[in-house]
Amino acid sequence: MADFSSPQTEPQNPEHRSGLSRSETLAGSFASPALTSLRTALAILLTIGSLAWSSDLFRTAGLNILDEQIVGPMLGVGFLLVFIIFPVRRGAVRTFVPWYDWIAGLAGLTAGWYIGFTFDTLVERMLESPPDAIATGGVIFVLALEGLRRTTGYALFGIVLLFSIYALVGHLVPGDLETRKVDVVRLVIYSSLDTSALMGFVLKVALSIVVTFVFFGQILMKAGGGQFFNDIALALMGRYRGGSAKISITASSLFGSVSGIVVSNIVATGIVTIPLMKRNGFPARLAAAVEACASTGGQLMPPVMGATAFIMADFLSMSYQDIVIAALVPSLLYYVALFIQADLEAARRGIARVEESLIPRIAKVLVNGWPFMLPFAVLIYTLFALNWLVQLSALAASLTVIVYGVCIGFGEARFLPRLIKTAAYAVIFGLIYAGLRWLDWGFEISMLAASAISVVIGLVTGTAENPLPLRDIYDALRETGTSILDLLMIAAGASFIIGILLVTGLGFAFTLLLLKFGGDSLFLLLLFAAFLCILLGMGMPTIAVYIILAALIAPSLVELGILPIAAHMFVMYLGMMSFLTPPVAIAAYFAASMADAPPMATGWTCMRFGWTAYVVPFLFVFSPSLLLQGNDTMLLVVDVATAIGGVWLVSAAMIGYFINPLGMPMRVLTMLTGVLLLIPQELTTGAGWTDVVGAILAVILIAVDYTAMRKRRMAVSG
Repeated sequence: MADFSSPQTEPQNPEHRSGLSRSETLAGSFASPALTSLRTALAILLTIGSLAWSSDLFRTAGLNILDEQIVGPMLGVGFLLVFIIFPVRRGAVRTFVPWYDWIAGLAGLTAGWYIGFTFDTLVERMLESPPDAIATGGVIFVLALEGLRRTTGYALFGIVLLFSIYALVGHLVPGDLETRKVDVVRLVIYSSLDTSALMGFVLKVALSIVVTFVFFGQILMKAGGGQFFNDIALALMGRYRGGSAKISITASSLFGSVSGIVVSNIVATGIVTIPLMKRNGFPARLAAAVEACASTGGQLMPPVMGATAFIMADFLSMSYQDIVIAALVPSLLYYVALFIQADLEAARRGIARVEESLIPRIAKVLVNGWPFMLPFAVLIYTLFALNWLVQLSALAASLTVIVYGVCIGFGEARFLPRLIKTAAYAVIFGLIYAGLRWLDWGFEISMLAASAISVVIGLVTGTAENPLPLRDIYDALRETGTSILDLLMIAAGASFIIGILLVTGLGFAFTLLLLKFGGDSLFLLLLFAAFLCILLGMGMPTIAVYIILAALIAPSLVELGILPIAAHMFVMYLGMMSFLTPPVAIAAYFAASMADAPPMATGWTCMRFGWTAYVVPFLFVFSPSLLLQGNDTMLLVVDVATAIGGVWLVSAAMIGYFINPLGMPMRVLTMLTGVLLLIPQELTTGAGWTDVVGAILAVILIAVDYTAMRKRRMAVSG
């Protein structure tokens, strides 16, 4: 694929050019080879430990240990890595590790491994507040807070600190927010060692599930998956009006379905799409807004959904598959809205398609890149047909990339020989796997062993064209270990908040306060909840945003009769929009820096371009059919059709272009028609008539605008 970057538009930050996370960038700055080797070894150990836990290798090997005895040591390794890599002052370049960071890192490592060896007895003595529990909990609590500050900044750190202080003084607060009395010792021990707090499900999900998907994304990108996503987006959308923006939307949705991390999504796709959009005629701030909105939407796209899908499944005691199914229609509505607006903006500005010379043939892209679809096929088949655990499906998809890459290769090759070779290796792998299962090996061990044997066969035979280098696998393991450090600290901070809400009773008190504020008006409560979701989410990572909102706000929505899945999707959507909403619009500002656009202006443009994400949550709260809840197929069809029609018309009114440019009277009428279509028919008795009126008006508008277009064309031709 051609390089669309130019010296004027290419970001100057090396993180932008490389796509590395901040931790990877800092980790690569070490001058000492010994320190670099230590960091690499720890990062790989953290990744392999998580993958081994995901595949249940510890228990398969006969180790009868608690989950907390696995989490503790891995958290300890994470602490040591954090204090080796991240300096005290954020943004500073680290070339050596000062003595105090060595002490902090080793203290965290010791505390984590102490939990690993003693948790089964330690948990029985926690209520007695023994000295070892106080010391271990104190070390972990302090280091987790400092690690959170170093990795993510002051936003989430400040919120956790505020909750911690409130836990100690909340019993002195009169009124609705009064809490139970908690002393410092109990707070530290409970927050750091209890299975309802740090040792609870958030950190377990992060280490056992999220890491496998991060590794899957890493190994897929190493194999060339990012290039394939960009190429197929260019081939599919490049020949259409405003094709450069549609390429950005398509590529970001595909990449985001694997990445689920907003900033990395912007980096991976924006380095190509933003310069292409600017070259195609889109203003810099609009190009940045398109990329920011499309990349942020990756958090809504199955299978990863910014890793929140896994956390949500635990919160709701639902299967991951059910969460993915519920997310399908809302994510579709979001991206359809982005496509509509990109098309209308292109029409209004007279932006044509991408240059023909830059557009690859779709047949060539698919012939060369179809193997990249195989891991997704494995992921979907094992999840929904075989009903495997999420982490095992992600591991199977990762192993598919590795085995295929080593044995056959992802480079260009003739279609038929590659297909034959793929079938042959599939048979070989199947026979090896069947033989191992015949030996009464577990399916996880058999899968791993069959993959290892297949890789060895591929290395020995050496028949692959452009094989996946072993160095790339090594790098994927290392980069996964360093890139999840932010996640570990975020999970720790969010777990502290959950623990504090439980031990103080603050969560229940906050729910009652919201219910009192909303009264009997569900709509008023939703508006207030939406404001809080955006406000609390500003400056914080996706997972932390969702966890805090799920603990504070979602329960009050459920209390008013909203379906739990709808309540949790509501807070996730509105929390996500904090990435695009000024004054702290992280995604907007990051994309603006890449596009050389004004940050604040880009933020306001993002709000306009991504406006549907503010509205869609209200739609599926009142119309649960949009979450595929219930069995009324006709209701689903009507809800989806009217939602798309409403989005189309409201977008046209906002942009000022439908089939033709719209004057002010037509813009007002078009906006009114779109709003009528968007009103859920389940909102109140008789609300369904708004769809009827809206549909009639929409037909009239289309007819009038189409007639005007024909008259204009006849006048020009005549």
